[in-house]
Amino acid sequence: MVDSQKLNELLKSEAFVGKDTRDPLHEAFAVETVAGHPGGMPRKPAEPKDFQMMWNDAVSQPGKDPDRSIYIHTPFCRLRCLYCGFFKNFKDIERQDQYVMHLLKEINTAGKQPYVQGEPIKSIYFGGGTPGVLRPEQIRELLQALKDNAPIAPDCEITFETSICDLDDDQITACLGGGVNRFSFGVQTFDTKIRRSMGRPDDKDTLRNRLNEISTMQDQATVVIDLIYGFPGQTAAHWQEDLEIAIASSIHGLDTYSLKVFPGSLLDQAIQKGDLPKEADRATQADMYVQAVQTLEKAGLRKLSVCHWGRFDMKEHSRYNRMSKSGAACIPFGAGGGGNIDGMSVMLQGDVDKYEAMVEEGLKPISFASPVTPFHKLCGRVRGDMDRGFLSLRELDVEFKLPVSGYLTPLFDVWERRGLVNRAMDRIDLTLAGQVWNVEMTRSVIGFLQMQLNSKTGK
Repeated sequence: MVDSQKLNELLKSEAFVGKDTRDPLHEAFAVETVAGHPGGMPRKPAEPKDFQMMWNDAVSQPGKDPDRSIYIHTPFCRLRCLYCGFFKNFKDIERQDQYVMHLLKEINTAGKQPYVQGEPIKSIYFGGGTPGVLRPEQIRELLQALKDNAPIAPDCEITFETSICDLDDDQITACLGGGVNRFSFGVQTFDTKIRRSMGRPDDKDTLRNRLNEISTMQDQATVVIDLIYGFPGQTAAHWQEDLEIAIASSIHGLDTYSLKVFPGSLLDQAIQKGDLPKEADRATQADMYVQAVQTLEKAGLRKLSVCHWGRFDMKEHSRYNRMSKSGAACIPFGAGGGGNIDGMSVMLQGDVDKYEAMVEEGLKPISFASPVTPFHKLCGRVRGDMDRGFLSLRELDVEFKLPVSGYLTPLFDVWERRGLVNRAMDRIDLTLAGQVWNVEMTRSVIGFLQMQLNSKTGK
């Protein structure tokens, strides 16, 4: 039975529910660490000796996951951006050729497995690193290998993520010819000075012109961009110009992310040494978030999540992002890729040499594996809906046959009094303040829910 005293203690804990403040937009939660992705589903890692057995068991049967995606990782970059916490390797043609050969082998091996053939693939995502370092023929080979080895749905969203100036016309032709129908470009900011301070040399005019060329040269693909707010030296005026350039362009959608300064990153080191001013604090970032919401709503864009926007031409759906945030199945390929299939969560070996050696041995190159929690799908649904800015509690009760609304009502009662949510019948909507603190709140929602669910099953 759940410990009601422990639940009540959580509801009084600032670390869990935040502060009781008159200014929830700026002060709802303490800022002590870099906010990451909302997890909330603690996992006990499997023993390394069991990784291959777990994987082989999972892929030897069609599986029960109805919604499936594929993630392809390219761990090479032309540049090392100061703010990035994920850089692995600089562009190296010879090493990349060797890597792609092993990546193709990994994909071809997967095509023989019943799980991969079990359900249509609804989204494919080329991420990194920077897939834009791949040569046109490599792009074509990888796309063809996926078609040959997986049942790709006719309306599958196939995304190629890269920096806009890393992609030339030949690469675009290879992408489009192979079925890519969505490009995601990491613009981050158009401001030349700020870009160059972050290690990105392309100037504003070059970037803007290239973006419009790509957006209008073909009517075969959706084009979306990422923008970041909170850079050192970035003012509200800089941010407004970024938003207005994006609105005036021919893109179909955009993400607006707050800057995260990862401890030990090049950006963190530059700030610590005084080479760059500090990044915007969370209160200033909250104001910049509100600025983005007001600007984009006024421009007539539709809000797809708390940070993602699309035009009303309805070309942008962000299917991969929605699926991954909701815990849908994802089959990973490539050094550093991650995903989950049929109750198993995995991360692949990030070291390219170790990755290639394992592929040569005919192994799935796993570096971490864990069974997902029994309530993985429910927690994924909660996480995905919170990312969209709401929860329909009654729908969760019906779909999962559990009293989810009863479990969560005490937590949302606290947040409603504090101005973080609005309640109407069985629906919870995040206020602007709630959207700013979405990651922290989602982590608490899933933790609060998980505690009570575990008490019911004795786990």
